[in-house]
Amino acid sequence: MQTLNYRELMGKVGLETVTFKSGAFKDMLSGSREMTPEEADYVQKMVMTTYGQFVGIVARERHLNEDELRNGLADGRVISGKDAKEAKLINTTGYLEDAYAKAMELGKAKGAAIIRYESPFHFGRLFRLLGQSEKTNVEVNVVKSLMPKLEAGRLYFLPSSYAP
Repeated sequence: MQTLNYRELMGKVGLETVTFKSGAFKDMLSGSREMTPEEADYVQKMVMTTYGQFVGIVARERHLNEDELRNGLADGRVISGKDAKEAKLINTTGYLEDAYAKAMELGKAKGAAIIRYESPFHFGRLFRLLGQSEKTNVEVNVVKSLMPKLEAGRLYFLPSSYAP
């Protein structure tokens, strides 16, 4: 868990934060002031409690020694799939499609459809692309007959071919 402290930057531009709060810890991660020792202690204890619960669950469910796990790989580092498998933290490695297939197998849902939800198209993407290109001309042709007829109040999944 982390936060930014931008207090000095705000001072350089003549800004000051005014905070009204209903409790001592309500703005403990505010970047507009230094964190108090009590707040830092509180946040650190919260992080360690969550970490302890996580390591405990992993150790119990994977049948691993919790102390060995806590003093070994469970120190926050990123590990490879190969190392995770050797440490018995995972059963196998694979691609996203393998995970879909396994989920269908475990759920006894052979042939189930996979639906992916993606961020909708934003003109900001187009502007970013234009900013990266030497060419500034963009032509977009939309053939009305190819566009689906959408009705209000219905949920639709549109393939990515409808948006860049």
